[in-house]
Amino acid sequence: MKSAHRLLDQLKERARFVDGHKVVSDIDAAAAYGVSVARLRGSVTRNRARFPAGTLFDLSKKNARSYAFSDEGVLLLSGILRSPQADYVSVDMIRELFGFKSN
Repeated sequence: MKSAHRLLDQLKERARFVDGHKVVSDIDAAAAYGVSVARLRGSVTRNRARFPAGTLFDLSKKNARSYAFSDEGVLLLSGILRSPQADYVSVDMIRELFGFKSN
């Protein structure tokens, strides 16, 4: 698995601006968490209330569902995605962001 530092760097490189907010696409977030885009989108749709304003952006057009996430939104995904890589990535991201060291 990739380190959180490398994943964060990749997400930062792929981030773009939507309505003045720097966001990461659902495609890139799914790749980082090791889940399919369909699974990520379905999980977000079912758990939409868990994302405060400014953390989730709905980019859907007609029948095609698409989301983008702020940096906080990317971290919130760890609470709704269930996979070993999602668990690893979320813990590693918190360590990276807050300077915690692993034992």
